[in-house]
Amino acid sequence: MYDDGTALMPVDAMYVWAVISFGLGLSLASYHWFARRNNWSMGEVQAHHVSIAVFIGICAMIPALLFAAARWQEFGGWSIPLVGLALGLFFTAILRFYSQISLFLAPMAAVMLSFIWYMR
Repeated sequence: MYDDGTALMPVDAMYVWAVISFGLGLSLASYHWFARRNNWSMGEVQAHHVSIAVFIGICAMIPALLFAAARWQEFGGWSIPLVGLALGLFFTAILRFYSQISLFLAPMAAVMLSFIWYMR
């Protein structure tokens, strides 16, 4: 608690990891389509092994969707896919670099979400 009587607002780590996992997974799964349509550069996996990138992206989105379904009404889990969609579009359209690095970050975020969720 601060001196003026206001309290710190706790951060829901699982919510944050779910949004990141969904956003990065969506960005990874959809980047090839956006890149071909807009003539953006693609990495090796995005250009020649699209099914691997889409598979990793979908696998990163699944724990986030399961977590959102588990918290749907009680804690605003319905906002996880919405905020994740906005984050995924931001990663894909503005920060194209994250669509490439999502090959590593999306599975890491999904593992972190799953680990924290399992430990609770």
